[in-house]
Amino acid sequence: MLFGSSRISARTLNLLRWECANITDYLASFGPTHGGRRRAVLDDSGEFIRVLGMPLPTGYHPPSCDLILLVDRFPVQPPCGLFLLDSHKAQVRKIAALFGGHVYEDGYGFVPSIPGYAWVCYYYEAQRWRYTPEAPAQGDNLRKFLSSFYAALAAGDDA
Repeated sequence: MLFGSSRISARTLNLLRWECANITDYLASFGPTHGGRRRAVLDDSGEFIRVLGMPLPTGYHPPSCDLILLVDRFPVQPPCGLFLLDSHKAQVRKIAALFGGHVYEDGYGFVPSIPGYAWVCYYYEAQRWRYTPEAPAQGDNLRKFLSSFYAALAAGDDA
């Protein structure tokens, strides 16, 4: 556990399970990866989601990455940025350049450090978050968060 003992409600746990399935569907739309199946996995504590095989736009090597989304404040708040597995330093540097250097190896301020990961200071929709628990597909959700991150990478690569 990243933050000590975590207790989440059954309702939040069900929403997070739905989010993982929704993210996995999104990842599957990109086709298979060479490193295995793309998927989202909820940690047993319910504090974070591991996104395995997140595709990256053309021009990134390798063409996918593994991420962690902290969801300890979900569904009230979106993830505060995301954590990028930093095993491919050139990939991390390219993303850092795109985000004006706002990628940190040791966390930042209130954001914890996760060994082996770099934190990307990425905000969804100008820090707007309108989650609809009764109909999560209709409001903002974690799939849309990742989709917007992908779009930011693609737009930055074209610039």
